[in-house]
Amino acid sequence: MWTGNVDIHEPRTVVFSKGGGSQTRESYDRAWRWETFNEWLGALLEAALAVQLFREYTTMNRAPWNSINELIYHNETACNIGKKISIKNLREGTGGKVLCRECADLAHERIPNA
Repeated sequence: MWTGNVDIHEPRTVVFSKGGGSQTRESYDRAWRWETFNEWLGALLEAALAVQLFREYTTMNRAPWNSINELIYHNETACNIGKKISIKNLREGTGGKVLCRECADLAHERIPNA
């Protein structure tokens, strides 16, 4: 726990100690800011990693969709065939159809033992 002793005549000589050591107020503030910055940076990096993983998952695989004009369904957003389906022909779900070969290949590339 940090404790401070204040000299009312010389405020710059405030001594802070942790576990028997001591330091001036400026060096304590600098150390505190650095520790706080490192904690903040670590949290930011963890959040960025979580966002990246979420984007990879959601952009590669999503709920299945199909076209009323095709005999296949899609579940990979990177599928070129699935991207070309117009909005008016787009339907949610598998529609009782077989999985698109390109979607299956994309899933196999992402998860080799799938």
